[in-house]
Amino acid sequence: MITRTPTVAMSLALASCVLFGCDKKEGTSGTSDNPLDKVKTAASDAAGKAKEEVGKKIEEGYAALRDSAAGAAEKTLAEAKSQIGRLKEKASSASAEVKPAMDSAIKSIEDQAAKVQAKLPELKSATSDTWKSISESVSKEASTLMTMIKDAAAKYGVK
Repeated sequence: MITRTPTVAMSLALASCVLFGCDKKEGTSGTSDNPLDKVKTAASDAAGKAKEEVGKKIEEGYAALRDSAAGAAEKTLAEAKSQIGRLKEKASSASAEVKPAMDSAIKSIEDQAAKVQAKLPELKSATSDTWKSISESVSKEASTLMTMIKDAAAKYGVK
């Protein structure tokens, strides 16, 4: 949650720039005993700190979203592995006519699960600039995985 302190600090900085000017007058040294210069400096410092604080809060927000997306993908993978186990169990007792097709479907499902698994480290280390596109990609791959499992389970009578 962003507090009002950054907003107030930025407002003060803007107001001091408008009222007193932001440019240094010719012939003045870097320091001044002028109270207005001190106000400008304080407002500028406060604005800088506020900007840093807001930046940190934004990064924390993206990190939470990224971690949530990674957790959802891990949960999907765990469910997929369980379903793959059920499919393999069913395939082990399938007839000679059905077994090759089931084995092929299971192999495709395992390959898709491997794609999702391979993208997890990238998602977990994503920055605020990249997490959204990576998250969408992982989500799409995970959705495809679960659709493949659902279709195979329906086709081969696995619950």
